[in-house]
Amino acid sequence: MGKGGGRLIFSFYGQPASGKTSLSVHFANAIGSPFLIDGDKFREMMKNRRFSNKGREDNLRNANAVATYLNMTTPASVVLAFVNPFHRIREELKDLNGGQVIEILLKSERTIRRLHHVASFEAGAPDITLITDRPIEETFTDLLAQLAQTLKDRR
Repeated sequence: MGKGGGRLIFSFYGQPASGKTSLSVHFANAIGSPFLIDGDKFREMMKNRRFSNKGREDNLRNANAVATYLNMTTPASVVLAFVNPFHRIREELKDLNGGQVIEILLKSERTIRRLHHVASFEAGAPDITLITDRPIEETFTDLLAQLAQTLKDRR
């Protein structure tokens, strides 16, 4: 059993408008998690309006700290939904939480919010990759199937 007593952190990440918030809200509700940390709301709460690499890194490290704290002190899993373009920062979250992080990369061909896309986005090697250009129920069904396989493979 990991540091958090068997709970998991589900980290949804991808470019802006890839469906992170929509899918993570759906997922958090389905698993009964009260802990959904959404990037836009978190940035607003932390009053971090900087979209530079440094601004993003600060925001993500703060979110990682909150997720780690919740993972170690509460009985529920944590769901994160951030652009999170930096592989090293996602690795920091995994290092802090043992084998309790599931990375879920969302991809979309939508053109909305392209101005906010991160040119140097590092996809890394996520546990699950989903294409979100279809109805959310189809994407959610795909998520559950891939998650079941990921959890089975980890045993």
